[in-house]
Amino acid sequence: MRSILAAWIVLGWSWMDVSAAHGAASPAALGSGEGIDFADLGAPAMLAVQVDQSPPGEPRITATFVAAPLRDVLFTFSEFAGISIVPGADVSGIVSADIRDQPWDEALRVILDSHGLAARALENGILRVDDIENLNRREDVEPLETRVFHMSYATAADVLPAAQSLLGDRGSASLSLATNSVIVMDVPRVLAQVEALVRELDIRAPQITISARIVFVNRTGLEELGIGYDLRDSRAQQLLFPSGATDPGEGTRGTGGEAPGSEAPGESVSEDMVLLDGSSISALGNAATRISGSALSVLTSLVLGRHTLLAFLEALETLNLSRMEAAPYISVLDNQTARILVGERTPIRVLDAGAGSAGGLQSQVVPTAAVEIQETGIVFEVTPHVTEGGHVLLDLHAERSFAEFTPAASDAGVVFHTQEATSRVLVRDGETVAIGGLTVTEEIESRSGIPLLMRIPVLGALFRVDRRQKIQRDLVILVTPYIET
Repeated sequence: MRSILAAWIVLGWSWMDVSAAHGAASPAALGSGEGIDFADLGAPAMLAVQVDQSPPGEPRITATFVAAPLRDVLFTFSEFAGISIVPGADVSGIVSADIRDQPWDEALRVILDSHGLAARALENGILRVDDIENLNRREDVEPLETRVFHMSYATAADVLPAAQSLLGDRGSASLSLATNSVIVMDVPRVLAQVEALVRELDIRAPQITISARIVFVNRTGLEELGIGYDLRDSRAQQLLFPSGATDPGEGTRGTGGEAPGSEAPGESVSEDMVLLDGSSISALGNAATRISGSALSVLTSLVLGRHTLLAFLEALETLNLSRMEAAPYISVLDNQTARILVGERTPIRVLDAGAGSAGGLQSQVVPTAAVEIQETGIVFEVTPHVTEGGHVLLDLHAERSFAEFTPAASDAGVVFHTQEATSRVLVRDGETVAIGGLTVTEEIESRSGIPLLMRIPVLGALFRVDRRQKIQRDLVILVTPYIET
């Protein structure tokens, strides 16, 4: 059989002649196509065209194979890549392919796949090509080797599951916590795959420093205005005194005795006092709605015959502002969770009504009590992940909580007040982002006074007490990540 193998492969340098027994063609002849009669070459033949300078990485090949023997194609790739390729005894076939600017190893793999073949690299660098079943049968009798992979940055327990996924039927892998190592026993081919995997996983993870500001602002505004009335007979004691006021009367007198709580003239009076002397008429207005701690108190007196009308005008306006700011600062490795807690652990008594029962025919359920610990205070939890382009993906949870002991609220007597935010954001390195802004406004308005009179337009304000309270709570969370090199 007349067989001529002509291939021209260029890698940005001069033409390379790998022709067979009929001699080499000159570069001029190859470039012009003169001096070679392709009709005389006969089949099979392989043609190649020029390729540009290869980019970094595996060299790229552009070639055309026309009814070429498979072994000749393997020798062409061996010459092109500068490696040793040994085909198996049963490797044969005809190849017709047109490859244009592809990595040589990918092109070789596709050609072998089309013929049901595979290539495996030996430890000495030789590439063995054979049927997949033959390669597997050889591995079944190949002696096992043991290799220890020491981890510098990764945790051996995290790498072990990935390494086990590559093992063959006879392979095994174990963990050494003392040396942070993975011990693998398998054939050399698998050990090479595990080594490549460990090289990819055992890398230095970036460290991220996260600075956060958690600001809590509470504003409470209170406005109170009211008028109280006391109508008394000039011969009777005043019915109502302001809290802590001094009795303006001349003295206590009466024929029917004194009511409990009466004091001597000039003493401080903190309770209602009723002393009647003969026929008398007295009245109180808005007595139970006095303003506690009033900032302005005005007392007026109007004499109407034998009666005196006292009016107590009281007013109060307060504004309370409280600001709490927490600035947690934490450093953590990529894909690891960091948590800061500044606060308290409050024990809570929990009752289980059906947990136990007393003995006897008619057993009664005896509730049992258990204690649970509830964390309160400032909690900041974050898991960062560095992405391509210098961005940081943050999984964040920020919380501020406190316990209020109110026996009337529940059997345990504890109410937990919580403000929290959970978010996932993508932030540039050194950029500040607001992950939460919460404003809660509570307005309370109450009105009480003398029935009917308090509803009179305009004048009704003289017969009632008005209270207005506004509570505003603000929560702002700011986060800034920094990637440390």
